[in-house]
Amino acid sequence: MLRFLPLLLACGQPAPLLVEADGAIVASTLSAIDPAPLLDLVDDPRLYVTPEVACPRVETPHPSVERWLGDCTQDSGAHISGQLEIVTTPDATWVAGDRFSVHRGGELEFHLDGAVELTEQSGLQLIDGAASWCGAPGPDCSAGPVTVDLSFTLFTEPDGPTDATVSGAVGTDAGLVAIEGSWRADSDVCPTEPISGSFSLRADQGHAIEMDGQVACDGCATWVVQGMEVAPFCGFGS
Repeated sequence: MLRFLPLLLACGQPAPLLVEADGAIVASTLSAIDPAPLLDLVDDPRLYVTPEVACPRVETPHPSVERWLGDCTQDSGAHISGQLEIVTTPDATWVAGDRFSVHRGGELEFHLDGAVELTEQSGLQLIDGAASWCGAPGPDCSAGPVTVDLSFTLFTEPDGPTDATVSGAVGTDAGLVAIEGSWRADSDVCPTEPISGSFSLRADQGHAIEMDGQVACDGCATWVVQGMEVAPFCGFGS
């Protein structure tokens, strides 16, 4: 599965700031728009939730539909609530949760309220996610579910780079952040960041992030706030 969007963290020699730059908003938004966990979720929900005998109760009302019913406690101690539905058709696959959650020892391990849909054709993957969700290997549940309303287009060449676009919005502690972006990733050229790409974020301020891994594979990106260049963002892929 693709792992190509780095978690960006402020680093480098700080440039004189002409505007107040909120790195937390940018970092949390860019982390939330990594499509790989959403692909994992649609590809195999069992990466997030391990069904045990009779918990969750599994129903198959149709050959293309699998329904997981909670309100039960597993022998492992995990309490599952809500409902999860997995639908597979020749044209698309989607996972929909109705307040589906897994708690263990009072701690939230997984949550999905909403739906993620994947359509694939000739190397092109279209992902639409409108949900509040968390759980490894996706967003960390310790801070609560992350709300996303995102549409991705991914095109991967055989044994080559991946071209991607994203648009939509992410809910953060500071409110809703609108995002538009496109990038090209090639781990053979640069494993720590896209080899090219840019992201535009709009919250209280406008942010622009530009990657240049093809030229300088250092995990760092140019960061512009309200039209003013500030200290770079740096990070690493995971």
